[in-house]
Amino acid sequence: MIYSLIEVSANDEYRKSTIERLRALRHRVLAAEGCRGFEILADAEFDQAGVVPVRPDVITILLRWESLHHYAAFRTSPLVLEFVNQNAQYHHGASIRVLKPEE
Repeated sequence: MIYSLIEVSANDEYRKSTIERLRALRHRVLAAEGCRGFEILADAEFDQAGVVPVRPDVITILLRWESLHHYAAFRTSPLVLEFVNQNAQYHHGASIRVLKPEE
């Protein structure tokens, strides 16, 4: 199993519409070969030492894939390229981490 953690910084005025666009894509992402999960997340308020403060401009997308091969194919799919091209102007940064279970 492979996990992809994508953090997108969206301008405050575009945050809600970005989340709506991501929700509209959910069924198409889940239909991609090898996709086993798609979640749109936001930082939770948790005021304790060592916890990163809430980042109101960050949208986190957690994807779960059968394999790295499946995720790599998805990354270059027309769906992803179209979404990135149509939404780049609304974001001011993104980071992607690919994770695997520790064995």
